[in-house]
Amino acid sequence: MFRLLQYYGRFQSFRGRLLQLPAWARLVILVAAIPGALLMALSLMAFLVSLLALLLLTVPLYRVMSAIFGVEARPAATAVPGGVEETIADPSGGEPAVVETPTEGEPRPARRRQIEVKIVE
Repeated sequence: MFRLLQYYGRFQSFRGRLLQLPAWARLVILVAAIPGALLMALSLMAFLVSLLALLLLTVPLYRVMSAIFGVEARPAATAVPGGVEETIADPSGGEPAVVETPTEGEPRPARRRQIEVKIVE
């Protein structure tokens, strides 16, 4: 953290010294900085193009391999006003079923057996 404050202090002192220069000197420095700014923009564009090429090559191959080996993506649960709607695949290969699960305000069916306990002293 201390190092970050040092860098910020150096930047502020450089900025102060730069603003003390006459306008024509600042213009010369700006013109000298243009090639560096262009190179930074080009490298950022090259990174984005390489990322796009990576996705364009791998996503179709992933889908082909998933289709060949029968791996299916599980659909995400979507929110509906009455609860959560989930799609459940039918193991027999039929159409998937849509099931609504209750929200917290609605009673749930009991999944565990309740046991009543009496403490006798």
